Amino acid sequence: SDSDSDSDSDSDSDSDSDDDGGGRGGGDLVVAAAPTARVAPPSAQAASATAQAASRRRFRSSDVLNHLDMAVIGDVCVGVTTSGYRTVLADFFADRSGGRARLLARLDAAQTAELAALAHGLRGAAVSLGLRAIGLSAAALEAGGAALDAPGCADAAARLREQLETTEALLRRMGFL
Repeated sequence: SDSDSDSDSDSDSDSDSDDDGGGRGGGDLVVAAAPTARVAPPSAQAASATAQAASRRRFRSSDVLNHLDMAVIGDVCVGVTTSGYRTVLADFFADRSGGRARLLARLDAAQTAELAALAHGLRGAAVSLGLRAIGLSAAALEAGGAALDAPGCADAAARLREQLETTEALLRRMGFL
C-alpha cells in the first residue's frame, strides 16, 4: 500500500543503521570522510565538512554550465588522463601553494594592494582546469580588485567562497574528486 511504501522510505532516509549497502543514504559519505577529518587541521576539517554538505545538495544542469567548462576539462583529461586531472584538481582544492588563502585573507581584511597579482594566479589555474566561475571571479578581481571598498571586498570573498564550494561539490558529484 502507499502508506507502507511511504513508511519504508522515511525509515531508509532517517537511519543509516538499517542500510545493507544498497541504499542511497548520505551516511556513506560521512563515514568515508571521517578518517580524513580526524587527522586534518581544524580549517581543513571545516572545508571538508562544507564540501561534503555541498556534494549532497541537488544541482541543476545550469550549475555545470555556469561553473565548469567541460570542453577544457575534456581536453585536460585527454592530455593527462582522467586520473591525472583528478590529481591536479585535488592539489588545486587543497590550495597547496596557499595563494587562494592569501587572496581570501586580503579580501577579508579589505587589503586591495596585492589582489591583482593573487587573483591572476588563481585565474590562471582555474581557467586551465576548466573551472569557469572561479576563473571569471578571479579575472574580475584581477581587473578591478584594487578599486574595491570594504563591503565590495566582503562581497567578492563571499562570492568566491561560494563558487569554490559549489565547483568542488559538482566535481565530486561527477566523480572527478
